[in-house]
Order: sequence, then C-alpha cells, then structure tokens
Amino acid sequence: MRQLLAESEEQIQIWKSKLLEALGSNGQVVIDVIPEVELIVGKQQSVPQLGSTESQNRFNLVFQKFIGIFAQPEHPLVLFLDDLQWADSASLNFIKLLMTNSASSYLLLIGAYRDNEVDDTHPFVQMVDRIQKSGAGVSAIVLQPLDISHVNQLIADTLSCKPERSQPLAELLFHKTNGNPFFLTQLLKTIYQENLLSFNPLSSPLSKAREIEGWQWDIEQIQEQGNHR
Repeated sequence: MRQLLAESEEQIQIWKSKLLEALGSNGQVVIDVIPEVELIVGKQQSVPQLGSTESQNRFNLVFQKFIGIFAQPEHPLVLFLDDLQWADSASLNFIKLLMTNSASSYLLLIGAYRDNEVDDTHPFVQMVDRIQKSGAGVSAIVLQPLDISHVNQLIADTLSCKPERSQPLAELLFHKTNGNPFFLTQLLKTIYQENLLSFNPLSSPLSKAREIEGWQWDIEQIQEQGNHR
C-alpha cells in the first residue's frame, strides 16, 4: 500500500477505482487488517456482524479479491511469508485457497519454515500436500549453510572493505557459526556492541587494529572473547 501511495495521483485514483469495484461494500474487512488501504479508498462503511464461520468465509472471499487486483499479467504479485511452522489453521486454509484458486495464475507465494520443527503430521506439511494434489505448482528449496566464500562476501560488503582484508575475520566467524546466516549476523552485531568492531575515520598508529581507515577489528580479541563464553 505504501508503494502505491508513492505513485502519481492519477495512478492512485486508478487503484482506488479497482479496489472499490472489487471489494464493494466489504472494504472495511481489508482495512481492519491493512489500515493503509483506507488512505487510498477513503472511509468505508462498517460490515455486518456474522457468525464465526460466515465471517471467516467472507474474509477469505474478500481477500482473494483484494490480492487478485494486484496479481495480474501486467502486474504480477509476490508474497513472502516467514515462520509458517507457527501459522494457525485459518491462515493455512487461506493459503491453500489462494494457491488452488484458478484465478491466482499471476501470484507467486514464497513461504519459509523450519523443517526441524515439522513432521508429516504437521498442519503446514499437510496443507502443502493438499496444494500439490490440486495440481498447483510447488517447489521446495532446502537452504544450506553459507560456505566460507559467501560469508566473506557478506562481511566484505557489510564492512565496505576488500575481500582479502575481511578473509581472516570471515574464517573466524564462519567457524563460530558453521555458516548459519542468522547466527552470523547476530554475531556481527554482538562484536560491534562489545566494541570489538569499530569504525575509525582515520587510522591510528596507537591502535592494535590494522592501520587503515574504515572498520577496525582485532582477530585475537574477538577469538578471546569467544573463549570466555
């Protein structure tokens, strides 16, 4: 919605017309979940109170129409959902409805989950199985740990230095994290917070760190810090 609001006034009016036409008198259902929609379509009337099942069915129908506005040949839509191992049954059912809907041809949904927290009986796994059996395209990508070259590239980019300079630090952090990208970024934050990684606009001859402008670190100090834990 914020991306749409950054477009021209003429384009915003076009989106407004599409939204109002698709959502009809149920615009408030979407606004209750995505308040920014109101900035485009304006104030909407309240929707009638329904029973739990009817309310869920209305929600699913309205949001399918809402997503369908953007998932078009000239304007494909990609949705990314994280931590799907914790998704509730209503969310999983809605994902299944989206992915098995023949009108969702221009929608790509990318979902991430922790495979060590699910098994064949987990609701998420069963939902994916039902989507596959419906004929919808499903691809699985198992994310492997980063290798040392990727870790070095990440650190070199983060610290704005040449890979040759960051290589020793990359090797140390790679062995401490086994290439886990989450642990790696958390460890970088930790050594920064503990003043083991600092930025110097000018190199200092009194510093134990390499005498170069930019980010400074001392491999021995970082190694010792880890040994104390």
